[in-house]
Amino acid sequence: PKMIEVARSKQLDGVELVVGDCENLPFPEDSFDVVICCQSFHHYPNVQEFFNSVYKVLRPGGRLILRDMTVVVKAFCNINDRKISAMSIYSTVSLTTSL
Repeated sequence: PKMIEVARSKQLDGVELVVGDCENLPFPEDSFDVVICCQSFHHYPNVQEFFNSVYKVLRPGGRLILRDMTVVVKAFCNINDRKISAMSIYSTVSLTTSL
């Protein structure tokens, strides 16, 4: 993938670049405190599989930050003790009126 090549060319210290499938993340269970998904969610053909994969790699109490400005929904999920504890979905209208 071209973007990985671009990132590798920057020779960033302490950064491991991995090519993977969002529906089957190539990491062991309970690997991360935070998973960030930015500007790619609208490309995922099987969103439930994505959420299942994220759930698998998040540690208990971990968080998923999902940001995709190409659709009218912006969601932030907090996952505590392997259960979704809070989820906010903001439409364009509610974001505009709350500013």
